Amino acid sequence: ARLANEAEFDKFFEKALQQKTTAAWVTLLRDKNDIACGPVNRYADVVDDPQVRHNNMILEMEVNGEKYNSIGSLFKFPGELEGTPDPPANMGQHTKTVLKKLLNYSDKQINAILDENEKAIPRLQKRIKTLN
Repeated sequence: ARLANEAEFDKFFEKALQQKTTAAWVTLLRDKNDIACGPVNRYADVVDDPQVRHNNMILEMEVNGEKYNSIGSLFKFPGELEGTPDPPANMGQHTKTVLKKLLNYSDKQINAILDENEKAIPRLQKRIKTLN
């Protein structure tokens, strides 16, 4: 029975939420009524947040000549886990090592996988670019 009017309620609730800004809702709910809540920030808001910056949570790194932002470690220990992390490996950089040394694949099996990967890499790289 709870779900019988779910679609109608969602429309009503969405319309009601649009009547105030996020900041106004947070003030009303959290500050005036002690209801635990907070904004759901867009990526740009998170990156520019003063507390996020103060805690060094956004780190810039360069990968293949292009600059990217990376999320810093949530764990902050003086003298430990500090600095900028190493950039991620290039696509396929460790494939042979993993297949041969960790999974004991034969050279024939590895070559078959690498041939298949070569066909997929351009499509995957294009897709990765669109995600960034």
